[in-house]
Amino acid sequence: MRYLYTLLFLGTLLSTTSAQVADFTYTTSGSTYCDPQRVTFQQTSSGNPVSFVWHFGNGTSGHGPTDEATYINPGTYTVKLIAIYNNVAVTKEKQITIHPTPNITLTANRSTLCEPGVVQFTANGSTGIVQYKWDFGDGSGPYQTSNRTTNHSFTTYGTFPVRVTGFTDRGCTESATMNINIVPLSINANVDVTNGCLPAPTQFSLTGNYLPGDSAINITWNFGDGTSINGTQTQVAHVYNTTAPIQASVSVVTLRGCSATHEFSPMAFGTPLARPVIQTTTGRTTFCGSEEVEMTASSIQASYYVWDYGDGTKDSIDRNTTNHKFRTLGDLYIKVTPYFNGCAGLTDSILLKIQGVIAKFDVRNTCQQLNAFTFPNNSLGNMSSILWLYGGTAGSTQETVRNGAYIYPPVATSYVELKIHDEATGCRDSLKRPIYTAKPTLRSNLSSVCKDSSIIYYIENDYPPEANLTYIFNVNDRIINNGNVNTIDYKPLYHGLYNDYVVLNDQYRGTCNDTLRLADPVRVKGPIADFSLPTFVCYDSLLTFENRSYPYYAYEPIQQWNWNMGNGTQLTEENPAGFSYDRPGSYNVVLTVTDVSGCAQKATVPARIIRLPKVDILPRKDSICLGTGVELIAYSSDQVTWLNLPSNLCADCDTVFVNPQQSVNYIAQTISSFGCKNFDSTMLYVVEPVDLRMSPTDTTLCLGTSFKYEIESPGIVTFSPSLYLNNSGIPNPTVHPLESIEYTVKVTDSLGCFTDSAISSITVIPKPFIDAGADLQLNYGDPFSISPVTDNQPLQFDWSSNVGTVACPTCRNVSGRIEENMTYTVEVTDQHGCTNIDRVNLILQCTSKQLLLPTAFTPNGDGLNDYFYPISRGFSEVLSFSIFDRAGMKVFERKQMQPNQPTMGWDGRIRGALPNTQSFVWMAQVECDGKIIVRKGTFTLIR
Repeated sequence: MRYLYTLLFLGTLLSTTSAQVADFTYTTSGSTYCDPQRVTFQQTSSGNPVSFVWHFGNGTSGHGPTDEATYINPGTYTVKLIAIYNNVAVTKEKQITIHPTPNITLTANRSTLCEPGVVQFTANGSTGIVQYKWDFGDGSGPYQTSNRTTNHSFTTYGTFPVRVTGFTDRGCTESATMNINIVPLSINANVDVTNGCLPAPTQFSLTGNYLPGDSAINITWNFGDGTSINGTQTQVAHVYNTTAPIQASVSVVTLRGCSATHEFSPMAFGTPLARPVIQTTTGRTTFCGSEEVEMTASSIQASYYVWDYGDGTKDSIDRNTTNHKFRTLGDLYIKVTPYFNGCAGLTDSILLKIQGVIAKFDVRNTCQQLNAFTFPNNSLGNMSSILWLYGGTAGSTQETVRNGAYIYPPVATSYVELKIHDEATGCRDSLKRPIYTAKPTLRSNLSSVCKDSSIIYYIENDYPPEANLTYIFNVNDRIINNGNVNTIDYKPLYHGLYNDYVVLNDQYRGTCNDTLRLADPVRVKGPIADFSLPTFVCYDSLLTFENRSYPYYAYEPIQQWNWNMGNGTQLTEENPAGFSYDRPGSYNVVLTVTDVSGCAQKATVPARIIRLPKVDILPRKDSICLGTGVELIAYSSDQVTWLNLPSNLCADCDTVFVNPQQSVNYIAQTISSFGCKNFDSTMLYVVEPVDLRMSPTDTTLCLGTSFKYEIESPGIVTFSPSLYLNNSGIPNPTVHPLESIEYTVKVTDSLGCFTDSAISSITVIPKPFIDAGADLQLNYGDPFSISPVTDNQPLQFDWSSNVGTVACPTCRNVSGRIEENMTYTVEVTDQHGCTNIDRVNLILQCTSKQLLLPTAFTPNGDGLNDYFYPISRGFSEVLSFSIFDRAGMKVFERKQMQPNQPTMGWDGRIRGALPNTQSFVWMAQVECDGKIIVRKGTFTLIR
């Protein structure tokens, strides 16, 4: 049996295998197969494989219906696909050839040109290149040839990226690029002297940006004075002896025919001029220190004049008139020198007496009292009188002390003015300066701000714009020079309390810089968002979280947590128990925490979900006979370990032969390089010898009865013969034997490994004989007697009637009188419990049947005689029953009514009301022996 089953199983397996064909296709993005190349594989197997195992031939594997492999090196690789079905694995192998990508380099006979021209290119590379595609980068379009050398003429200046692409006969390509630079020759030249006195010795020098391997073959120096020299000298000397304007230049011609000219800036030289004559325009030589003195000096051909005013200041002007207010008192020598093209002439001088006074003072205050100013007087000269004026919009105050001092209003635009007088010379001078006072306050639009949110600092009650202050803000310990703008918008980067301030600088060096601090520190608040995730998580595991977020200020606890899992899912728990992604991949998990004040902070951590390795066992499940074995194969692209093999078998082998003694579920585990695990199992059902357990075995039953066999043993059941069975191939058939019979019962396991059998005998006992006699036709009230005929064996009788009860139901004979149609049934039971039944019908003859109706009725609702209806003896149905009034009008009718039923009759009402006492006619139709009989009569309704 096992051998036969094996042949059948192998035949089924081969048939299944032929119907399940593994196959696949492969493609690349560029439809070429050149190294390095990523190839996409797509399974196209017939049927419905449950999983796949790929071996790509390059040491990598996969298990998806679509997978990819990258081939780094050229060569021929054998790709194997194992398509795993429910009970079979089918393999398909194909070879894929990765062709070598060519190596290619690009050279040119020259890569830099000083003018448009022809360049020769050569492409060098590995053998196998059959075609070259050139793109010269100048808009001339691509050019294709089989020659590796080509010439191209460039017609314009510029930088041109030249690309050559080599093609093999397999369609593999590689490119090389280089730039061709076409730029004019560039030279730089210098001269050490461009002006001065004649004769003027000068030194010229030249540097050129020549092409590699190029050099100057001719240099022409044109000195601009009618003289020039040719040669290859890059440094030359020349002496100028002319005062005419000079435009010098140098021209270069190189070995490769490049040329360039450099023009020097215009030069001019002069001769010393005669001494100019200095005089004041007023003719005076004595001036008060407060006066601005105008002086002139004239020298023919002078380009400009250099003045030395004798008070430590100098000036160079291109006109012969100058104005100057002196800084010191006393006798001062003023000198002037004329210059002609940079050549200094003779110097002239004049002695002036500067007398009287010069008003000078400083402006000072202290940080303790910003509106209290002192004005140290450092004026020059003999001050016979001193007058300080302290003024503003409300008027002015005077005092005559040497050093001024004044407390200005806290908020005002004011001034200070010093007036001094020298009585001896009569000279006077004055100096006036603005004074600004204010009570500015540094404000912020918020007393506390969420980290990374905007806060605005501004100055309230600031100085007026004409004070021209400079504002230096210090925010979060960061100095921000904000210029002359007195507001700033800032986003704090750190938590904490910050004593922010701003420094106001005015135009006076001796004054205190006004430093404004916030009345109360700004509190930068908000939570700290922080959490960690495992480096990676296997797909079948939960991603766990370590939430390390906390409030920066404990009294502002976090009240909202929002986890964006990177796949559209949001979580709101503080510490999620774990999260499962619906597919492997990389996700950015973002935690946003919000505290009670509405401040929110974010933290982002990447989550890497690793796909599980795949393992499939064939056969997926199987049934075997006890004592036989089966080969199990675990298909996986990763390492496989059997978890519950006997110790004598190889637990790390992908193929094992097992011979279990009982049904067992074998489990294979695979572990990826990330430590992710997956399992598959196959159930081997071991078929043990069958034990036929049947109920009943032998039995006796009466003819006409049946019973059901119960076979408790699992397996395939057969009964032989199949006579009298409703199904001879089921474990619980029903048998209806008409005679005694013997059955042979067999049970075989589902594989046909083992069989057991038994014999079951059935004895059938005939029914007892009973004849109750012929049916009787009688007149109403006639007597009757029934005496059944039986065989000679002890019997029990049981009589029943369809009308009423039987006086002696267990008697052998029964008797009585007929009043209506009746049926008597007798059941007899023998000593074996077998029974039989017969019946006798007692029929009331039609001529003796009666239909009776009263002559009056009283429908008064007293429960007595309230309905008028037919009373029958022998009739079971009245076909129609009608009532007519004295005028012949029908007042009631009912069809197919049962007699002897009061509620089926007339309740005496006509259109819902009882008429007065009167007579009515009734008419009834009944059937007797197939004929319609009409009965009539009259009655009285008594009200």
